[in-house]
Amino acid sequence: MCEPTALTLMYSSLAMSAATAVMRYQGAESQSKVQEANYKQNEIDATSALLNDYSQNQTRQGQENTVAAQQIQERTMAARREQSSAIVAGGEAGVSGFSMERILMESAGLAAADNALTKQNRDWSLDQLNNNMKGDQATANSRIKSAPRGQKVSALPFLIQAGSEAVGAYGTYKKDTAGLPKVEPTKAKQRTAVPMKR
Repeated sequence: MCEPTALTLMYSSLAMSAATAVMRYQGAESQSKVQEANYKQNEIDATSALLNDYSQNQTRQGQENTVAAQQIQERTMAARREQSSAIVAGGEAGVSGFSMERILMESAGLAAADNALTKQNRDWSLDQLNNNMKGDQATANSRIKSAPRGQKVSALPFLIQAGSEAVGAYGTYKKDTAGLPKVEPTKAKQRTAVPMKR
């Protein structure tokens, strides 16, 4: 193989190595951007789901408070009706004093026990809903962390690879041209213009 052909092949190989390195770098950079976009979209989706779960749990908390307040109010009103009926019945029967107080206290005590149970059940439900929200937060955090972030791409590995391929191309050139006589480029002879006759 003559030296100019080997030299042309070496330069072609160098150009292809450089172009390949640039394309690989651009591909890796593009993949990194897509991965980062996927991470951000996953974060948005997880946060949206978390806010939806929070909203549902807070709605349930409001409902639990409302139901408990209604039950307490109804039981308190029922106790007052019982006490009023007892007072009227006692007055008609001539019962008063300690006996009447005991009947009224028993009615008030039963209402208070029922109301305390209602409050305890409400508090347990609220605690459970708060724990649900903590679990929802942990689930959202886990979901966000499960998606890999896009990594910044360094050009160095691609440059090293291109350099390695260039050294290989130069080695191939040296091997292919070893022992061949050096060919000096020929100088073009100057032509003199011959005037045209008219």
